Amino acid sequence: MGPESGPSNAGEPLIEVTDLKKLFPVKKGVFGRVVGHVHAVDGVSLSVMRGETLGLVGESGCGKTTVGRAILRLVEPTDGKVVFNGQDVLGLHPGQLRAIRKRMQIVFQDPYSSLDPRMTIERIVGEGFAVHGSPKGSKDPNVAKRERIHELIEQVGLSHDHLSRLPHEFSGGQRQRIALARALALDPDFIVLDEPTSALDVSVQAQALNLLKRLQSKLGLSYLFISHDLSVVGHMSDRIAVMYLGKIVELAPADVFLRHALHPYTQALIASIPMPDPKMRKDRKGIEGEVPSPTNPPKGCRFHPRCPKAFADCGWNAGDLADWLKANGQTDQDGVVAKDAAKVREDGFVLGFWLRAGSEPLALLKFLREVTTRSKAEVPMFQAVQAIDTLIGNRVIELRCMPLRADRHGGKSKSGGKKLPSKLVADKVYHAIVDSYTSDSSHNLGRLLLPPEVKGSRVYVRVIGPEANWDTLRTSLRAFFEKRKAAGERFAGSVKGFSIRKAKGPKLSVVVKFKPVEEPPTYDLGGGHMVSCLLCKHGEPPAP
Repeated sequence: MGPESGPSNAGEPLIEVTDLKKLFPVKKGVFGRVVGHVHAVDGVSLSVMRGETLGLVGESGCGKTTVGRAILRLVEPTDGKVVFNGQDVLGLHPGQLRAIRKRMQIVFQDPYSSLDPRMTIERIVGEGFAVHGSPKGSKDPNVAKRERIHELIEQVGLSHDHLSRLPHEFSGGQRQRIALARALALDPDFIVLDEPTSALDVSVQAQALNLLKRLQSKLGLSYLFISHDLSVVGHMSDRIAVMYLGKIVELAPADVFLRHALHPYTQALIASIPMPDPKMRKDRKGIEGEVPSPTNPPKGCRFHPRCPKAFADCGWNAGDLADWLKANGQTDQDGVVAKDAAKVREDGFVLGFWLRAGSEPLALLKFLREVTTRSKAEVPMFQAVQAIDTLIGNRVIELRCMPLRADRHGGKSKSGGKKLPSKLVADKVYHAIVDSYTSDSSHNLGRLLLPPEVKGSRVYVRVIGPEANWDTLRTSLRAFFEKRKAAGERFAGSVKGFSIRKAKGPKLSVVVKFKPVEEPPTYDLGGGHMVSCLLCKHGEPPAP
């Protein structure tokens, strides 16, 4: 979700987060080869105003806690920007970061493991003073430190008698009060509250929440309140942001959020809040399906596989069709797919069926086309299908990209006086094909073109359909780049070859191609209400 602004009376942001990302590598083998990444946080933008509580909610594993830790640099972000009180936190070296950490604290989720069992409560609360020095004042440092610890323990509702005890002598609610006292010790401006009440009994939760509100009012604190419990977040927050699979899908003031939530995921979360009236419970529907893997998040809108209001342009892809075929028994031993296809391969927006030796594509083609035609009215996934046809899988059209040299008059090239390497030319060629060629109305090959592949200085292109499409594509691509060259785009003149080459792959396969789409944009509905959902574009879908 893009950067947003809070209420007009909230002043300047204390914390401003822009396009924050945290990817965890997935390693395999003895040598720890990286084979993928977990997209824990993937482009999060938010702000927290002075004296404000921003609630952050979502299912377990959506990346809420990682956002809080990345803001404080308890885990190092992969990319993005975090500005605290005008300072870029991610650009600070360790010495500068230590100074700013006094003003940014965290209360962890588990009060049982966040306190050292060997330390007394006095040492735990005063731990920050050991790192940053005793409180300033004219008194002896040890006296000032002891008085400050006594003041903190009173603020959180505990007694001086508790200071000499160990953590195991306290209940969960008391331990969380101790953790809060430790966070307050250095007079912070901003505190990340990571599910501070999830480990507490319901009877104790209200006391803890009221304590947090009193301290905020008295000390002018700003909170990032992380929780999966919407009823708690609604009670605590001025604004609420909803996360799903590493992204923020909706953000709104708390009163607007609870009454006029728009994103289907947000609506499902609100519907999951326990209701005492059985009649109201009957009308509420939860979220169906499992959360997809963050190592391979869905294309387009990440919620679309579970969304009851999905449209054709929400990002349906090869994985969705493969799951549908499996759920409907078509990949079982007696299914049509299993009879003719030796292998089903998912590749983004393309699902390929490698035919068995001696098998003809006609039966599989007929089945897939009939299913698509029959199901379009009820299943939006089939509305996103662009083409179903055969593919000659053991050939490609190869485009060789040469380095872009300085012009013939001796002037400098666009790369600043040096020639543009062939790999960068190949990248330009790739984007020209994806962004312009596929939408060119002078030919009818855009919907039949498979996503190009870049390998070094080579770009490989494939097309589905009959043999004649290959010669048509080669001629069309050559004309496309000659036209771009004539228009003054010098990189287009560096494309050579346009030759058909042999490649690894099945001699013949059947391919289903979906229309490629990007993630939904963030729509500003006014009043601080931001939503990343195509409902803002299309409106409510008609009932099936």
